[in-house]
Amino acid sequence: MNGSFSTPNRTGRGVHMIQARYGNNTDDLPCLSATTIRYIFIILKQAFGKAVEWKLIDESPVTGDVPKRKPPKSRQVWGFEDWYLALENISSELLLLAVHLAFSCSLRPGEVAGLLRQKVYMEEL
Repeated sequence: MNGSFSTPNRTGRGVHMIQARYGNNTDDLPCLSATTIRYIFIILKQAFGKAVEWKLIDESPVTGDVPKRKPPKSRQVWGFEDWYLALENISSELLLLAVHLAFSCSLRPGEVAGLLRQKVYMEEL
């Protein structure tokens, strides 16, 4: 079975389908994030490395170094004045509570959205 693995021809139809749908406008072309590409590359490199080790294929088609990590974006931290101004301009009481909890407890948006009223003990705040 050594060396019997063959890769199908991936040119032609797929490229024509993309060109037919998006034309030359690459701005609307769906893309994967750099983090996802790096993760997929690492998994493929490990999988093909094991296939070579187990003598299922002669050599790995995945070569090269792992793509570098994308540098983290710098984020601006709100000061007390910004936080207070944001709270003053919210008219909905429910939204005010959600924003106040998010800022006070350092909750992420998904954590705030998943909160249940029964689980928020207002007496302890």
